[in-house]
Amino acid sequence: MPPLPTRPYILNELTWNTVRDARYEVAVLPWGAAEAHNFHLPYSTDNVETERIAALAAGHATARGARVVVLPLVPFGVNTGQLDIPLCVNLNPSTQALVLRDVATGLAGQGIPKLVILNGHGGNDFRQMIRELQPAVSLFLCTVNWYQVVDPKLFFEDLGDHAGELETSVMLHLAPELVRPLSEAGPGRARRFTITALREGWAWAPRRWRQVTDGATACPTYMSRAAAITALRAGTNGWTCMPTNPANEGNEPMCVDEQWMAFMQALETKATPHVKRVRVGYMIAPGGAPGSNTDPFAKAATPTNEWGYDPPHVMLLATDLNELEGIPTKSAEWQDVGHVGWHNLRSPDGPARLSDELRGSHRAATLRRAFPRTAFPERGAAVSVLQGRGGGATAPGQ
Repeated sequence: MPPLPTRPYILNELTWNTVRDARYEVAVLPWGAAEAHNFHLPYSTDNVETERIAALAAGHATARGARVVVLPLVPFGVNTGQLDIPLCVNLNPSTQALVLRDVATGLAGQGIPKLVILNGHGGNDFRQMIRELQPAVSLFLCTVNWYQVVDPKLFFEDLGDHAGELETSVMLHLAPELVRPLSEAGPGRARRFTITALREGWAWAPRRWRQVTDGATACPTYMSRAAAITALRAGTNGWTCMPTNPANEGNEPMCVDEQWMAFMQALETKATPHVKRVRVGYMIAPGGAPGSNTDPFAKAATPTNEWGYDPPHVMLLATDLNELEGIPTKSAEWQDVGHVGWHNLRSPDGPARLSDELRGSHRAATLRRAFPRTAFPERGAAVSVLQGRGGGATAPGQ
């Protein structure tokens, strides 16, 4: 088999016989990262995009007479906000600065006059490194974020900065064989900062990936460890944790079982939910969020929708409210959501009193197995009850 034709601008494909007589004016250093990209894109997304864009750009430049060479890609980037995500590999900025110094010093000594860092990872920022390094080397240093070369607002509606419409579209163009069906992708929602300056971008702080993109804080830790995390991982215990909707105010991640997931899908499509047994959902993360006691689709307060603030709470999904006999109702609020009754229950004396009242009857005591002590992390926790149409209900665990 004859050898494949080499591209004279890709160092990975060149031999010493070619390189020794070349006089390159520009070296391009692609720099990516190894990190999770939702469920439909690979960990190598930043690397694949950056390396292939570098090759395409160098090909165009070579065709126009430029003497350019693309160096091998650096596959690891700054991922300090994802240290708890399996196999997200972190390279600290200080380590990057040392790598860049060695590369730039070597190229300068070999007579390469210019080095362009083509960056493909939002966590990488080479500007301050270049400020420090430039006085010490003779070659010109420059950094380019390929995803900022054009204004994305001209092409995309979803301007999310990670595994969203932009990155998915680029991967479908550059490496479609690596993209999973979009039906497998999680929603990729990211919870916004509550501080206006951070949310609007004129102040900055690093983001902890799990805190802004998943709902692992919505339920007790012993459950979230094995739960599916939307857009991050599959689970093994039948529970799914979801982040706060970034379009909503407040902090309201939730963690629910399979029956709850089916119920919410029916609720969102305004279909008839079919509830087969009593099930539990958790929204116990600190904070809470405003909402309506009469209309789950409401986005703002009206004179009739009983708009209020929902503190952290546990939710029950039931087919027969008799199965919940003994749960106190003296401070309850009821919603009528078509085929469903929603019962927000708050104990005026906080979670300790609520726990005592839950133990007040045999049936409630049976149900309370779904309410471990860690489900009530602070005073003011609440219980929500949903009643759906279906067959006879059984208590959790039965």
